[in-house]
Amino acid sequence: IIHHPDVKRMLLEMQAKTATARILPIYEGTNGIQAIDLVTRKLVLESGVMLLRLLESSRLGLARVSGEASASQMVPAVGEMARTISEVPGSPASLAAATPFLRALATTIAGGYLAETAELARGGELEREAENNARYFITVEVPSAIRAASSAVSGAAVVVNAKWS
Repeated sequence: IIHHPDVKRMLLEMQAKTATARILPIYEGTNGIQAIDLVTRKLVLESGVMLLRLLESSRLGLARVSGEASASQMVPAVGEMARTISEVPGSPASLAAATPFLRALATTIAGGYLAETAELARGGELEREAENNARYFITVEVPSAIRAASSAVSGAAVVVNAKWS
């Protein structure tokens, strides 16, 4: 029975899913470590100038796909979160918000890169696919990540500053 192609395929899928399930906690731990490094050390490098340049580059790409008004809301929201977190790097509030902030920052930058990819694909075979991918990511994923991080940043400060009886 194990030699039947459907059974073999099912066993291979089960092995793949088991391997994925085992590695996901390692990925998440790595993300957490990277997030802590971001909020305790990297946000304040060169007084934040590098981050501002990166965000401006992302804003330009986002604006090409989603429009200036939308990009002008998304990127400043991430910049404001960065300022809030970098005011007290390493504090319990900044550490609590680190992973959602990392996701928002990475997603925003990825949106800018996808917009640039769509620009590069113009006139080629993949123009429509690249444009659709960028548009979906920028209109759905980026705002979702920013909302989650914004809630985490404001919520972390509330929880840390709460008086527990």
